[in-house]
Amino acid sequence: MALLTHFFNWLSKLLKALWLFIAGVISVGAIYYLLTGVEQGIDVVIQSGEVLASAVLSVMAVCLWSFLVWYSSRTLSYIKQHRDDQIFLRPGAEEVPHSLLYEKYGIPYGFYRHMPRLLAYNCFVSIQVAIFHLPTFFGWTGTQMLAAIVSHNLLYFILTRRFSRRRPARQRKFYSLLLVIVIAAYAGFLLFLMVRAGIGIDVSSDPLRHKFWLGVIALTMFLLQVTAVFLFIRRRGIIDQRKDDPSLKRSRTLDMMGFNPSFNAAEAPYFNVLNGAAAIALVLYVLSIFVMPFSGVMGPLAFTLLALGVLTGFSNLLTLVSIRSSLNVMVILLALAFLFGQYRDPYAVRLRNTESKAHFDIRPDTHRYLHQWFERRMRLLKDDTTATFPVYIVLSNGGASRAGKWTSSVLTSLQDTSYHINPQDSFREHVLCIAGASGGSVGNAAFYSLLKASDL
Repeated sequence: MALLTHFFNWLSKLLKALWLFIAGVISVGAIYYLLTGVEQGIDVVIQSGEVLASAVLSVMAVCLWSFLVWYSSRTLSYIKQHRDDQIFLRPGAEEVPHSLLYEKYGIPYGFYRHMPRLLAYNCFVSIQVAIFHLPTFFGWTGTQMLAAIVSHNLLYFILTRRFSRRRPARQRKFYSLLLVIVIAAYAGFLLFLMVRAGIGIDVSSDPLRHKFWLGVIALTMFLLQVTAVFLFIRRRGIIDQRKDDPSLKRSRTLDMMGFNPSFNAAEAPYFNVLNGAAAIALVLYVLSIFVMPFSGVMGPLAFTLLALGVLTGFSNLLTLVSIRSSLNVMVILLALAFLFGQYRDPYAVRLRNTESKAHFDIRPDTHRYLHQWFERRMRLLKDDTTATFPVYIVLSNGGASRAGKWTSSVLTSLQDTSYHINPQDSFREHVLCIAGASGGSVGNAAFYSLLKASDL
């Protein structure tokens, strides 16, 4: 019974921590889902391995995204931890973090320290899982992806134990040997994939060049995730040493913002790096929105990661303000959005004034349409009553720009191929009707527009 009580107590604290870092959790979870659970994610990952500039910017975007997720979440943990100290520690009592009241209701310090790191760590893991999920690699199933994610996160704790100087030397030697084996095996496996994919192909123009470059990206992501854990622990060690140095003055900037008092001059440099990284990410994000050539070079993966980094940082900032002010700012923003959103239509339709009625006003019914359609095509049947006359009904599924591109390319390819065989009896003459949804409708419209343009 005591074990069960302890488990539910731990679970409640875990849920509190997840709710505190919900912006980062959603950010990382969204990438896992979008790049592996959505078909368009496959195209996005492959495209990042086909264009060198997009690949470089994607790696840079992962680093910025990871840093923004980590440090904005870590900053948020300082604020929340300081607030918990004020709420749960009894006035006049000795301020120890494991007092009975704090231990019962507060979030454990381990969650504050490790969850931001794990979120940043999984930024690098998610890209590797998405790469190996591709059908041109291993086409991992959901169970295999889950096993890979769990294995990578177990590696995080092994790295943490190895790089932590608080561990006995004997334990650190054991973890060193284990890490050498794991890192050498995995890095060697990735190098093997790169070499095998690059043999006999032109890595600058071959249709399968993405296998080589995505192998490079996967190896880079793995090395970055290992390096990130080392830097996390190294940073904490430096801060703990500098924090106790009486010659250092407190950072007025951080104190004026109301951070935890332990946020002194030792933490200030990292806070400045956060501001610099946020500024770079924001500039690149804005450029990708308003400068179309730059957006094309960046590619969809880098743009999505930058957007998630900016949104995660902004969401954590709102949470920080909410904790400091004891007021849920997000509820106010949602209320304002509902209040003022009704007065602005972001999807205004541009209409054209026409003197004659639109064609759909005089659209024939089904019986009349079929009669006219077959009447126009009687000439193709000639006098051979035994000849077959193929009739096509096209249904185009949705799927945004991907579906539009596929639909229009397939239909135009059928039309061009049949036109070269017999210009008088091409594919267009055998299409009874075309229907579609979302992006498929866009592809249908593009096909119809091209047919109309060819008649001019």
